[in-house]
Amino acid sequence: MIKNDKKNRMNGRKMTIHPVFHSLNLLDRYLFTASFRRDGSSRFNPLNRWSNFYSGAIAWRMSDEAFIKNLNFFDNLKLRFSAGQTGNQGISAYATRSRFEAQNYPFDGTMNPGAGEDRWGGPAAANLKWETTNQFNLGLDAAFFNNRVNLVVDLYYKKTTDLLQYRYIDMSSGFNQIACNYGDVTNKGLEITAHV
Repeated sequence: MIKNDKKNRMNGRKMTIHPVFHSLNLLDRYLFTASFRRDGSSRFNPLNRWSNFYSGAIAWRMSDEAFIKNLNFFDNLKLRFSAGQTGNQGISAYATRSRFEAQNYPFDGTMNPGAGEDRWGGPAAANLKWETTNQFNLGLDAAFFNNRVNLVVDLYYKKTTDLLQYRYIDMSSGFNQIACNYGDVTNKGLEITAHV
């Protein structure tokens, strides 16, 4: 097991990542890998600052099995499956906080110094949370003719939820947009790669 604590300072603010990795090989033909990450970002408010991300993979090197060797056809044959999560904290450093700037305002016929909420960055979005991507992959690796021909087949499904983006809001609020978790995106497909 590998554990690695990483602390970064970005723009004077601390971000902490705590990954844990574990891998296991049985008889050099059954392969297992798992990892866990707990990421924290000061860009989010304390209630949503931390999020957990998991991943794992299993593989079966079928070419090491006697019934595949007896075929005398495959130089390598491996079936694999993986699943995992990643997170995105791609928002401005102060998107969850109200921001004030120096502003003058008229009072009693003269301009007076004061402060007001910054309109250009949008209002504070205190409920923002991590954007999360879940991905699943089923694959097959095969090699033939003394490894002269290699074939890789991947079937994948990827879905990103709670997208971090800016959404337009009614100008009567005093702002024109706000950072939010809105929408999701799905990608899926089949990839086939051959090397000769």
